[in-house]
Amino acid sequence: MGRYEDMMNYPRYRLQSHKPMPEESRAAQFSAFAALTGYDEEIDETARLTTSREAMSEDNIAELDAAFQQLLDMESEKPTVTIVYFQPDEYNTGGAYRIYP
Repeated sequence: MGRYEDMMNYPRYRLQSHKPMPEESRAAQFSAFAALTGYDEEIDETARLTTSREAMSEDNIAELDAAFQQLLDMESEKPTVTIVYFQPDEYNTGGAYRIYP
């Protein structure tokens, strides 16, 4: 006979005054305990990659100005444009380049 085998056939004791706890609640009692609540989110946020903002050279500024002038000249034709802009990150240094639309 194996260890504790003699006890395996005894009926389980249940209190008459209490209903048995549902299995979902019972499982929650033994779920993992996170001592550092929110720490995983902080690690993920810190590890998130951002891009540094590139400074525009004088040539780039002149090129952009010429493109704007061309758009103003074509205003009556209602041209469609794509805009690339830098959006700073609220939490990390740097940010990301976005494309509109």
